Amino acid sequence: METFDLQRVPVNVVQQVRSLVDGSFVDHKENILAFGNPGSGKTHLLCAITPCSLLVQELLRAKKDLELSRILKKLSVYDVLIIDDIGYVQQDRS
Repeated sequence: METFDLQRVPVNVVQQVRSLVDGSFVDHKENILAFGNPGSGKTHLLCAITPCSLLVQELLRAKKDLELSRILKKLSVYDVLIIDDIGYVQQDRS
C-alpha cells in the first residue's frame, strides 16, 4: 500500500479502500467487487499472492486427482481470498 496513490481514487471510494486495507469488511462477512477502467489501480490494490488462473488450475488438477476436498480445506483456513481477474480465466463446464 505504500506505493498506492489514494489521490488517483475517487473521493467516494477512499473509505472503501481503507476498509479493504484495515480488513473490517471481513468481520461483516461482506463480499467485495472491484471494477473500474483499465489503469485505475484495481490490480495494484487487490494484488494477490497466487494469480486466479493458477488457483483455478490447481483446483481443476485437484478435482481430477480426487483431492479437491484437501485443497478446499487448505484454502478454508484463510479469512479472506482475494481473487483478481477472474473474468479472464477460460471457463468450461469444469
